[in-house]
Amino acid sequence: MTRVLSSLFVMLVALPTAASIVVPGADGSDGAFAPGGSIEIDLGLATTAAWDTPGTGDGVYDPDQWAVVFKYSSVHVPAGATVTFKNHPGNPPVVWLVSGNVEIDGTVQVNGRQAQNGFPGIPGPGGFSGGFSVP
Repeated sequence: MTRVLSSLFVMLVALPTAASIVVPGADGSDGAFAPGGSIEIDLGLATTAAWDTPGTGDGVYDPDQWAVVFKYSSVHVPAGATVTFKNHPGNPPVVWLVSGNVEIDGTVQVNGRQAQNGFPGIPGPGGFSGGFSVP
């Protein structure tokens, strides 16, 4: 079963070959995203530049748009695989611009971690810390 995910923190924009919708920057410059298994994407590795700068595989962080943008040619997350994210220091949302097919048979996880032991929760990409837990 294929699931399509869209959330506040991860946007998947799939453009068919004959699309009448043009999304500037959806140039596929980050290549195909097809992990062989579970993977954590480190958003802190993104190059700081304008969002529509061609990608190099680690994404582009645009502080003016407050987003880490990936420009994939296609996306396939296989069954049993989970994609998670390590936040960028600025904690921006992550955006996937995809110029081809998007197939998610596994899981794309953008949730954070719950507050515990007196420490605040850790937000997912683009989220904000919650309150502190009571030990």
